Amino acid sequence: MAVIVFCPMEIERKAVARALRQADMHEVRVIQTGIGKAAVLRALADATAVQDREPEKVGGTHGTLMILAGACGGLILTQDVPRIAAVIDEHGGRWTPRFSDPAGVTLVAVDQVVATPAEKAAVAARTGASIVDMETHAFAAECQRRGVPWAVVRGVSDTPEETLPAEVIRWVKPDGGTYAARAAWDLLCKPLLVPHIAGVVRRANRVLPLVGARVVEIARGWTSQGAGSPAIPPDDVTSSVVPLPIPRAVPLVLLFGGTFDPPHLGHVQLPQRVRSVLEARDDCAGAAWIVYVPAATSPHKLDRPMAADDDRVAMLQIASRGVERTAIWVDEIARSKDSGSPSFTVETLERARGWLDARGDAATKLRLLIGADQASAFHRWREPRRIIELAEPVVMTRGESGSNPSLILAALRATGFWSATEVEEWGGRIVPVGRIDASATEIRRAIAGGNAAAAVGMLPPGMVEFIRERGLYGSSEPR
Repeated sequence: MAVIVFCPMEIERKAVARALRQADMHEVRVIQTGIGKAAVLRALADATAVQDREPEKVGGTHGTLMILAGACGGLILTQDVPRIAAVIDEHGGRWTPRFSDPAGVTLVAVDQVVATPAEKAAVAARTGASIVDMETHAFAAECQRRGVPWAVVRGVSDTPEETLPAEVIRWVKPDGGTYAARAAWDLLCKPLLVPHIAGVVRRANRVLPLVGARVVEIARGWTSQGAGSPAIPPDDVTSSVVPLPIPRAVPLVLLFGGTFDPPHLGHVQLPQRVRSVLEARDDCAGAAWIVYVPAATSPHKLDRPMAADDDRVAMLQIASRGVERTAIWVDEIARSKDSGSPSFTVETLERARGWLDARGDAATKLRLLIGADQASAFHRWREPRRIIELAEPVVMTRGESGSNPSLILAALRATGFWSATEVEEWGGRIVPVGRIDASATEIRRAIAGGNAAAAVGMLPPGMVEFIRERGLYGSSEPR
């Protein structure tokens, strides 16, 4: 079984070719296509024509895996070389790579350069995608039309917060090479470009070898296992996911994520109120469970929680003591320790759903507890519509400013992301739970200021003592 790798740019081709040489995979062809979908399609047509003329050498076109590899732009924070679940375009097209990972990201391929943070945020909000390029949609569509197996590997070279200078486009030759003299002249005339370009170059030098390594992984699997079976199967959720600590055949699980730094009375009482409402509505034929999901690193807030993971889990155990049908699921913390990557809700839900299905609990329903502020920004989460498919949100409104149902729906409508039908569906997800005056920020501030008494009324019993014993949040030293 043969493999052909297509790289739009020279720097990408060199990185991939180097990785293949180091892996002693000299039989894999690497083709520099040039920039843009037209160039990629020409290279793909030429390559498949050769395969058709000489099928005896490679097992025919259908025995050849086509891989598109190179750099891409980041729309939201993600891994350097994320695994890809699906490829979409801005016109409703959707394609699934041969080795798609259900827990991976969505790549959107566009026809115009997406350069600024504002443009990236707009594309992310509009499509729910995490990364962007300008070739994969055409590559995927043509491979599918020809019945050719294909895969895609992309490394993030410019992050969501960075602007890709317009001059960079001028430096790239149609064949994927670089106009070195033009680049030098632009940098000389515009020295402010230097730090931007230096950052992109540093990131490319780090990311592209990882792209090459992923290509080697896919190519080695394809050539050793053949086209009949997936070379790189999705993660085995039954072995890699921390088991959900709930009994079998639970009809409804309410997942409540957060840093819980520290967990306060609102974290304990509000989910119970939601559960009572849903059980009274017969949203579940039986008793629902509340499952806390302490986050490791939030993708939306990159500073770490102030308390250590073990301390936050211990505080959740104290907070939920005596509360029936409540559990703590530490899968996100365990994943972060293994990979060091941020936690994304859609990935966590994929793992929860997969684990339940593998255990035989496909009938168990998942719901995701969020606040009104999170609902208003939900379109900016990774793959928001996929999240809704996996675990329909429940929006807890507490009576504060902005949590009125009509205001929430108005905010959702104003994003332009949700259709009229989707906004109407959001209306059915809102559950008023009343107000509890408790704030993790205020608790930390009070404890740091030596006024632990002010925090007592916001915390479950036993929490202040634990915080003092551990010396958390600037409290007295541990005893």
